[in-house]
Amino acid sequence: MDSPLNIKRYEIKHYVDLEQMPRIREYLTPYIKLDPYSRVRKDGNYTVRSVYFDSASLDFYYEKMDGLKIRKKLRVRTYNEQDSINIAFLEIKRRYEKVIVKERLKIPLDSMERICIDREKPNGQVLSDEFRSSSRYLNIGNNHVLDKFLYNLDHKDLRPTLLVTYEREAYIGIMDEKVRVTFDKNVRSQIFPSMDDIFSEDDLTYVTDGLAIVEFKFDNYMPTWLRKAAYQLNIRAQSISKYCMGIHECHFNKL
Repeated sequence: MDSPLNIKRYEIKHYVDLEQMPRIREYLTPYIKLDPYSRVRKDGNYTVRSVYFDSASLDFYYEKMDGLKIRKKLRVRTYNEQDSINIAFLEIKRRYEKVIVKERLKIPLDSMERICIDREKPNGQVLSDEFRSSSRYLNIGNNHVLDKFLYNLDHKDLRPTLLVTYEREAYIGIMDEKVRVTFDKNVRSQIFPSMDDIFSEDDLTYVTDGLAIVEFKFDNYMPTWLRKAAYQLNIRAQSISKYCMGIHECHFNKL
């Protein structure tokens, strides 16, 4: 069985005008409910904050733009406001043809700089997402995700390249909670951030003016109700990368 830290999924992404969102919500209402993170927010939206890593020659960017079927991303992700959370996640996201595999490790926020810039293993322990219902802790200095993350940083000399921030309205399936539907809005970016910029709202460039990104995510096969919804709502797979959009707007369009 795949653990929550090693997730294999399929994704369909599609741009929609913001005014289309109520119609999509209404159609999907019999099948979905707010996920636990959206449910506790007053407006149903939580903020996703990610720092993406790339080489000086933007290898990961060009792998996506060239349409490579096997590729990966490295990022550090956290959520909402700085005073509301004290953890972040190291993520390695790989694509094998149409399959998405994501490995994730929860770390203390104050370990980000040491791992991502100094490229050192931190000391101490952190509660593992694999054991949410128990009190089991892992030594974050002895973890295969951390080892792979550090290997990739060194092997390609990766550096913080783009900050991507947006609001997410997230739903899960009523019958199958592994099915997810998300709306991502107000996508904004900053080129070459420091790790301390992950909560910053200054000097960000908006990259999805008037648009939201709807994503359907599911394991193994697409449920019948979701397939019908995609057809009725004219939602089809589009090549969308928040990272690549941010590089376009914040880097190449300003050269």
